[in-house]
Amino acid sequence: MALGNHSGRPHRKGFEMHKDIVLNEAQRALVEHHLSVVDFVLMDHITVNGQITGLGRDELYQEGCVWLCRAAATYDGCSASFGTYARKVVRNGLLSYCRKISRQPVALPLASD
Repeated sequence: MALGNHSGRPHRKGFEMHKDIVLNEAQRALVEHHLSVVDFVLMDHITVNGQITGLGRDELYQEGCVWLCRAAATYDGCSASFGTYARKVVRNGLLSYCRKISRQPVALPLASD
């Protein structure tokens, strides 16, 4: 399974496309079994405000899934359970992504009288 940023949407200026992540069967099974980790991280650690950043929950969920795949690809099985490891990787990845997005200048519409 190769996962890249192929959403069909234009990329934000200054952001790299995700490098393809190749997962084997066991890693795919980990990702499928732990998709709820992304929901957990979004609910407990990320505040979604699309009016400020232009990011909605769907876009953040997609980014979280990419980080979950990265967690599966880098998990060694020695340090902690996959769920614990994945929560840290997804949380840190989403926070970094949100920081990058928030540093971009945002053109806010002017209120018309």
